[in-house]
Amino acid sequence: MKAEPQVIRTKNLADDAADFILDQAHKALGERNEFRIALSGGNTPVPVYTRLAAIAHHSAVGVDSNHVRRRALRTAG
Repeated sequence: MKAEPQVIRTKNLADDAADFILDQAHKALGERNEFRIALSGGNTPVPVYTRLAAIAHHSAVGVDSNHVRRRALRTAG
């Protein structure tokens, strides 16, 4: 089943986005013992990634059993 896109309005994007990502990670790990996410590069999402790293460091999502990769994608114009 394909999930429908949602518009989420928030005053605190970094915290709310990180919480949303971690909720999805916990659900996926519980259901299939795997969580995958594609993260964009650049400076715009840095506050979300910073918050996500801080939360993940203190949560049940352990770095020992999970791999986190951030890749920069470049296209030739």
